[in-house]
Amino acid sequence: SYERAHAQAQTSLQSARQAVSELAAQSQACRATYPKAGGDLARPDIARMESDLKAAQTALGQGQPSRAVELSQGVLSQVRTSLQAIAQYSVDGRGIADLQTRLENLESRKRASSAQAELLHAAQSLRSAQEEHERGSSAYLSHYQTSVQAVNEAERLISQADRAAARAFASLLGLLALLLLSAGFAAFFLHRR
Repeated sequence: SYERAHAQAQTSLQSARQAVSELAAQSQACRATYPKAGGDLARPDIARMESDLKAAQTALGQGQPSRAVELSQGVLSQVRTSLQAIAQYSVDGRGIADLQTRLENLESRKRASSAQAELLHAAQSLRSAQEEHERGSSAYLSHYQTSVQAVNEAERLISQADRAAARAFASLLGLLALLLLSAGFAAFFLHRR
């Protein structure tokens, strides 16, 4: 019925208003924690969301509850996405620092040259991720993901080179032992004559 649709639209509109207020508070807290942040994470487009809510209220006043629900649900979706991104932003800040430590450890390993291209790619991507993260831009995420993949690949290649070197060393020791054993047998038999 129309009354039920109207009530549903009112509820949806109220939920969206509360969510926008929560997003405003969270983005303000983000800016307080990260004062240099001025990108889309620290400053989501709340004015546009409020404009959509006004349009939803107008649609409801004009007897279009389904349009009001559609607009308010769209705002709710934007708010959820922004809130998740703000929460992830803090976590990824620590992740970027941890990844920098991993990268430095890999670069100092004996066989780091076996993953030189991957280490360079990881360093460049990580630097871009750090810069975008400091700006509070969601663009950091793709750079961060790229650098994680590059660090993982570099780690795989270096470990592979370590295993190959260990196998070569074990083979060399085996060959040396065989030569010594052969020389020992030869000396023993020659000495018995």
